[in-house]
Amino acid sequence: MCYLLEHVVGTVVIDIVGVIAGVVVGAVTGVVIGAVVGAIVGGIVGFLVTLAISSLYLVCTLCYFCEFFQ
Repeated sequence: MCYLLEHVVGTVVIDIVGVIAGVVVGAVTGVVIGAVVGAIVGGIVGFLVTLAISSLYLVCTLCYFCEFFQ
């Protein structure tokens, strides 16, 4: 009886530890993947915004020069 009880308790504890480990690993993996994806997306968006602003600035500068030299 004691052996059976120990076996059941041991199995349950191992299962719980396994579940906790799985959740922790999953959370860490999620955070890492999220950070990587976030960095990539942030970099792309930042680049596009910078490109848009510099393009707008270039267009304004060209327009200004065209107006100035007419």
